[in-house]
Amino acid sequence: CNNIYKITYGIPIYIKQYIEIMYKRNIVSFDTKSSIWRWNENEILSLDIGKDISNLILNKIRECSKNCEIMLRRAAIIGRKFDYKKIAQLTSFDNERLTSCLWEAIKEKIIEPIDFEFEMEKNEIENPQFKYCNDKFYQVLYSNIEGKLKKAIHEKLGRLILEDGEIEENIF
Repeated sequence: CNNIYKITYGIPIYIKQYIEIMYKRNIVSFDTKSSIWRWNENEILSLDIGKDISNLILNKIRECSKNCEIMLRRAAIIGRKFDYKKIAQLTSFDNERLTSCLWEAIKEKIIEPIDFEFEMEKNEIENPQFKYCNDKFYQVLYSNIEGKLKKAIHEKLGRLILEDGEIEENIF
């Protein structure tokens, strides 16, 4: 418990994520016959997911599909909030692939839709908007994008904003 507290600073959302990682890796399990949780302390102590929140978040992102990870990094270039149209343009993913990535990130509680219910099969909103569930996700993703790639995506985003005539909405 002390190790988890040190890594997560006692912040509930990070404690939950840490426990989810342990559960997914079968380090912590629930014994339904005896109705108790079981764990291996040695495996918890040797768990290599980093010694701080940033590494915890990066590990969570790396557990996503490669396409989802690409989409999340491109979205971080847009900002804490992003819309479907812009992320589709930055990733060049078709609707099916992008919808799948968005759905995966929503299920993993990395992003969430803004003011609507996101449905995998159909989405009647013209340009749905999303945001990161926690600013730390955005910060870690953005800060871990390699410099040349970050610059190239910023340039592409700038051109898209100019082409769409959305200068004032995106500057102020």
